[in-house]
Amino acid sequence: MATGAMRVVPELQQQQKQQQQRREEQEGRGGKMNLDLRLTEEQEEYLELQFKKSKNPHPSELMLTAAETGLLEEEVQAWFKQRMAMWRRDQGLNPVSSRIC
Repeated sequence: MATGAMRVVPELQQQQKQQQQRREEQEGRGGKMNLDLRLTEEQEEYLELQFKKSKNPHPSELMLTAAETGLLEEEVQAWFKQRMAMWRRDQGLNPVSSRIC
């Protein structure tokens, strides 16, 4: 096994452990998602890039984005939902429906 690959495994395990801790914290709050995400600059940039590519990504894309950013799939989904509402509002559309204001 290459040295670089050996380093990735502990990092992946740490990331999975952190995700599990966040899931357990959610369950302690009644399963409600904390929509006040604290993102790093890199995470924000990556999410914005993905949003420019697809405003309504397929669930498999959400899963890949979550893995790439180290966020939970639910957090990525919540971010896309919030970002879509903001985009729709900026376009003069109703933030929650397909009807024009």
